[in-house]
Amino acid sequence: MKFNWKVAVGFLLLAALAGGAVTYWQQDKVPTAKRRPVIEAPAFTPEVDCSNALTDAEKLICADDSLKQLDAELAVAYHNDLRWQLHTAKFAINPEQEIQHGCIKQQPEKCQQRIEAAQRQWAADRRDQCKTADCLVAAYKSRIAQINGQPEPLPNFRLSTNRRPEMCDAMLEVLNRTPRQRLGACTEHDFTGTPIVPVINKASQKSQMQFEEYLFSFRKFERRSFDQYWQEDIEPQYQTDLKKILSKKIDIDSDGEEELLLQYSEADSKCMTLVGNNEEERKTSLVENSRKWRFFNDNEKYSSAKQYGWLSTVYLQKDGAYNPVRSGQLLFIDDNYVVLNQSGMLNIISSSHKERILLFIVPKAPEVNYGWEGSEICSYWYNY
Repeated sequence: MKFNWKVAVGFLLLAALAGGAVTYWQQDKVPTAKRRPVIEAPAFTPEVDCSNALTDAEKLICADDSLKQLDAELAVAYHNDLRWQLHTAKFAINPEQEIQHGCIKQQPEKCQQRIEAAQRQWAADRRDQCKTADCLVAAYKSRIAQINGQPEPLPNFRLSTNRRPEMCDAMLEVLNRTPRQRLGACTEHDFTGTPIVPVINKASQKSQMQFEEYLFSFRKFERRSFDQYWQEDIEPQYQTDLKKILSKKIDIDSDGEEELLLQYSEADSKCMTLVGNNEEERKTSLVENSRKWRFFNDNEKYSSAKQYGWLSTVYLQKDGAYNPVRSGQLLFIDDNYVVLNQSGMLNIISSSHKERILLFIVPKAPEVNYGWEGSEICSYWYNY
């Protein structure tokens, strides 16, 4: 059969148009009310580029590890403050708030230029005048305190969205007393002494099998029966706690019938805390964790989950269907069920978006366009 290049080109064009239409349709399906404006700011970099140290002060810094650490701490404080000011201006609801934060919503470029100019001025007038390490230590500590607004280090998080103050403040207290080195995408926090109660009831094997059968229905290329799949692959994971389901029966919509809220959890390399002080080190850590996980045996995976937590998603079982609520840990507070979503901590490899942790409330009834999807009531800005 003779090759017809016109027909081939036609098919390629149709495929491209179809792909574009699907992409547009998928983007159009994102509810506009839930979209977040993008906060533009420069990529995170250290203050001093030691590959091109020019001034005597910069050369002193690059020759001293403790001074380089102070330089890194100043870079964190500076970029955090820059992004916070741009963020708060973007969400300001009146001119007074804009003035208070020093940035005008419609003029983010001027705000950024002002902050950057102030930092360059400090470097020229204060840092580069130093001739000794002691002088540099004093200059850096003074500048960090000035940017942070306090001499002591900032807490882990600050509130960015606060629609339910009692809930949001209680969770903020928990997040800020958790050691920073333990923060990750699946951290299990200590809620002792707070009004927050985690759901801890383990689901029955019947509930486990029902939910796994629901997941099994999406495995289009699985040739085994569900019973065989359960016995060979899944049941052993529940027996060793590599997987677990926590659940709570509740008449959430007051219709006289109980629904099942469940938290489906599994051990996963994504939960392993990303170490490192800068973006490159964190990226390396992410790749290394994923590589190590592939060679872990079940005992090693369980030990990792015990240390870093389980990756979880919350569902609501109603009328025979499993409705996804949000990814995260299921908690009870102030007569409401909420989901603590920490997946943003995975993005710690980047310093662009800093609302790392979110708290969603489980709705009492399905919402138009969103179903049983939880609504955001609190967001927590990571200061580091």
